[in-house]
Amino acid sequence: IMNCSAFNLPACLSTTVKWIKLQYLEGGGHELGLISFILSIAKVLETLDVDVSGSSATTKEVKLRQERDFCQELYRFCQISRACQINFAGQYYRACSRGKKVENLDSGIHGT
Repeated sequence: IMNCSAFNLPACLSTTVKWIKLQYLEGGGHELGLISFILSIAKVLETLDVDVSGSSATTKEVKLRQERDFCQELYRFCQISRACQINFAGQYYRACSRGKKVENLDSGIHGT
């Protein structure tokens, strides 16, 4: 979790921003911390799109596991905006918080 007092954030992040798209994430803990922070203050956020395509994993199996683990952590965060839909996209894994739709994009890889 990030320390809010360390940042001089514009008020619009909390009261105006309705859509945020984060691209080319690597799936690291610092990125989860940023997302957790955003979700904890963005009162009117309607959509958060998260693209984890920057991972340097060496095999499909490792990449799928990293994507799945990142996504699971992402959906555990508390949100101040209950209306916010979180869309997760990776190379092998996609999920949506509405209806908890999860999609494995490579049928040759099995993950739970």
